[in-house]
Amino acid sequence: LLTDDQRQLYHQLLYRRYQHHEPIQYIVGQWDFLDHVFQIRPPLLCPRPETEELVMHALGEIRKEQDQMQSPEKAPAQAKAQQN
Repeated sequence: LLTDDQRQLYHQLLYRRYQHHEPIQYIVGQWDFLDHVFQIRPPLLCPRPETEELVMHALGEIRKEQDQMQSPEKAPAQAKAQQN
Protein backbone atom coordinates (compact mmCIF):
# COMPACT_ATOMS: atom_id res chain seq x y z
CA LEU A 1 0.00 0.00 0.00
CA LEU A 2 1.08 3.54 -0.68
CA THR A 3 1.05 6.42 1.73
CA ASP A 4 -0.84 9.54 0.72
CA ASP A 5 2.47 11.27 -0.14
CA GLN A 6 3.59 8.34 -2.30
CA ARG A 7 0.24 8.20 -4.07
CA GLN A 8 0.38 11.94 -4.75
CA LEU A 9 3.93 11.67 -6.13
CA TYR A 10 2.88 8.73 -8.32
CA HIS A 11 0.00 10.74 -9.78
CA GLN A 12 2.28 13.72 -10.41
CA LEU A 13 4.75 11.52 -12.29
CA LEU A 14 1.96 9.96 -14.35
CA TYR A 15 0.66 13.42 -15.16
CA ARG A 16 4.11 14.49 -16.41
CA ARG A 17 4.34 11.39 -18.56
CA TYR A 18 0.88 11.35 -20.11
CA GLN A 19 -0.17 14.98 -20.22
CA HIS A 20 3.18 16.46 -21.24
CA HIS A 21 4.54 13.40 -23.07
CA GLU A 22 7.73 13.72 -21.04
CA PRO A 23 10.17 10.87 -21.64
CA ILE A 24 10.39 8.39 -18.81
CA GLN A 25 14.16 8.96 -18.73
CA TYR A 26 13.59 12.60 -17.71
CA ILE A 27 11.11 11.59 -15.03
CA VAL A 28 13.42 8.94 -13.56
CA GLY A 29 16.46 11.20 -13.94
CA GLN A 30 18.83 8.46 -15.04
CA TRP A 31 19.01 5.63 -17.54
CA ASP A 32 21.21 2.59 -18.18
CA PHE A 33 23.17 2.37 -21.40
CA LEU A 34 25.80 -0.33 -22.03
CA ASP A 35 26.68 -1.07 -18.40
CA HIS A 36 26.72 2.62 -17.49
CA VAL A 37 24.15 4.74 -15.69
CA PHE A 38 23.73 8.23 -17.15
CA GLN A 39 22.09 11.18 -15.48
CA ILE A 40 19.36 12.40 -17.84
CA ARG A 41 17.67 15.79 -17.92
CA PRO A 42 16.24 18.05 -20.60
CA PRO A 43 17.48 18.90 -23.22
CA LEU A 44 19.76 15.82 -23.32
CA LEU A 45 18.89 13.10 -25.78
CA CYS A 46 17.50 9.98 -24.13
CA PRO A 47 19.36 6.71 -24.68
CA ARG A 48 17.25 4.29 -26.71
CA PRO A 49 17.40 0.50 -26.91
CA GLU A 50 17.89 0.72 -30.69
CA THR A 51 20.98 2.86 -30.22
CA GLU A 52 22.39 0.41 -27.69
CA GLU A 53 21.81 -2.43 -30.16
CA LEU A 54 23.53 -0.48 -32.95
CA VAL A 55 26.54 0.26 -30.72
CA MET A 56 26.82 -3.43 -29.76
CA HIS A 57 26.78 -4.41 -33.44
CA ALA A 58 29.44 -1.79 -34.29
CA LEU A 59 31.64 -2.96 -31.41
CA GLY A 60 31.36 -6.53 -32.67
CA GLU A 61 32.49 -5.45 -36.14
CA ILE A 62 35.40 -3.47 -34.69
CA ARG A 63 36.49 -6.49 -32.65
CA LYS A 64 36.40 -8.69 -35.76
CA GLU A 65 38.62 -6.24 -37.64
CA GLN A 66 41.03 -6.00 -34.71
CA ASP A 67 41.28 -9.79 -34.54
CA GLN A 68 42.04 -9.94 -38.26
CA MET A 69 44.70 -7.25 -37.94
CA GLN A 70 46.37 -9.05 -35.02
CA SER A 71 46.52 -12.36 -36.86
CA PRO A 72 46.72 -11.57 -40.61
CA GLU A 73 47.46 -15.21 -41.52
CA LYS A 74 43.97 -16.16 -40.29
CA ALA A 75 42.21 -13.40 -42.21
CA PRO A 76 42.20 -15.12 -45.65
CA ALA A 77 41.00 -18.41 -44.12
CA GLN A 78 38.21 -16.62 -42.23
CA ALA A 79 37.14 -14.74 -45.36
CA LYS A 80 37.06 -17.99 -47.33
CA ALA A 81 35.04 -19.72 -44.59
CA GLN A 82 32.51 -16.88 -44.60
CA GLN A 83 32.03 -17.23 -48.34
CA ASN A 84 31.12 -20.92 -48.00
